[in-house]
Amino acid sequence: MKYKKIFKWELFLGISVILIISFIIFNFFIFGFFLNILDKEINNRLSLISDELQSNIDDIAFTFTQSEKFSKLYTKYLYILNETKKRWSVDIVLLNPMWQSCITTIPEYNYFNPDFLSININNITYFENGIPTKEYIQPFKKDNIIKGYIYLKMKGGVLSQFISIKKNQYFIFTAIFIFALFITFIFSYLFTARIDRTISTMEKIARGENKIINIDWFDEFSYLQEQINTMVLNLKHLEEQRTKEIQLIAMGLAHEIKNPIAAAYNLIEIIQKKPDDTKNIDRLNEIKQEITRLNSITDKFIHFARDDNLVKEKIKLKSFFENITNQFNVNINYKNINDNQLIETDSILMERALKNLIKNSYEAGAKNIDLNIEKNENFLLIDIIDDALLIPDNIKDKIFIPFFTTKQNGMGIGLAITKNIIEKHNGRIEYKPLENKNRFEIIIPIEKIFINEEN
Repeated sequence: MKYKKIFKWELFLGISVILIISFIIFNFFIFGFFLNILDKEINNRLSLISDELQSNIDDIAFTFTQSEKFSKLYTKYLYILNETKKRWSVDIVLLNPMWQSCITTIPEYNYFNPDFLSININNITYFENGIPTKEYIQPFKKDNIIKGYIYLKMKGGVLSQFISIKKNQYFIFTAIFIFALFITFIFSYLFTARIDRTISTMEKIARGENKIINIDWFDEFSYLQEQINTMVLNLKHLEEQRTKEIQLIAMGLAHEIKNPIAAAYNLIEIIQKKPDDTKNIDRLNEIKQEITRLNSITDKFIHFARDDNLVKEKIKLKSFFENITNQFNVNINYKNINDNQLIETDSILMERALKNLIKNSYEAGAKNIDLNIEKNENFLLIDIIDDALLIPDNIKDKIFIPFFTTKQNGMGIGLAITKNIIEKHNGRIEYKPLENKNRFEIIIPIEKIFINEEN
């Protein structure tokens, strides 16, 4: 699959979507907040106008009809309303208790529709032909008796600030949003630039170049870069170690093959020079022995290299280990092991692995060998401890390499086979000296070998 470097745009798009949603919600919140403040301020103003009218007119003003509009008293009150209209830019209608117009500054105004009124609402704001309009009504009382209503209508003017607020808000929010998008892009670029540099370096490493990732910060991603560098260095070390092991295997195998071939070649030369010699039959037998030895070396190498599947079986743990110790003079110790504890293992291979270790101990001169078996919550621990001379530090890291040996007649294949068997059981084996004694520690995960106890 061909990957594309689009994470920068994915990050930018994701943050942009969050910004858009946030700005929309915030825009509605701010717009509503300012509208409420402005609406409250206008209501207070209309309430003051209404209170002023209540102090300047009398309840008789709410009894006039259209037939009395030319009377002096009517003209007096209409003058008061017009002066108030000029000062406050608001139309005024005095309504009788039946919602009929008594005196009005609005031409051709006859009837008021009180449908928008409720117990808690005495005003309404709306748009009329695109112009913001507000209607407000307040009862005119005398001796706590409603004599009529003062109806106020404001159109445009200060109400146009509703539109101005909205336009200004859109402009401000658009500018802020564009700036936020710019900052988001810069952040996305800077953030993904580190990823791009890391990927570029990893691609060079994959091509075999000797590179490491430059770490220029101290956050979680820097920690990831550091771990990648550590992993690459470990892989290089492992590759170098494997290369050295392969070289040692090749040298050991060549040495083992070269000896019998050289011996057979020398014997054949002697036979060619002395074809009538009576010892030729013995020499031919020696050649046969060398060929048999060469065949044995080849078979052992093939056996080591072959990846045979495990054939596991259920057996009692103590019976398995006691079968091994009965063949050798070994001290065995158990910890957290029940008599009926069952294990599931390839008993033939596992027995071969443990016998190889015990035989090596005796061949190294051990007088006492301890076999300690312990079970904890996570692992089965097997320690083989002997009192032979300690393995020198300069070779202890090579003892599990095939065909590496310090024995005069050894092939160096036994410990390599042992390690291979343990690893097939998902375990590991290490050489860890303890109190001037040799110790081989085998660790196998519980879930890979233990099963329920036998009933």
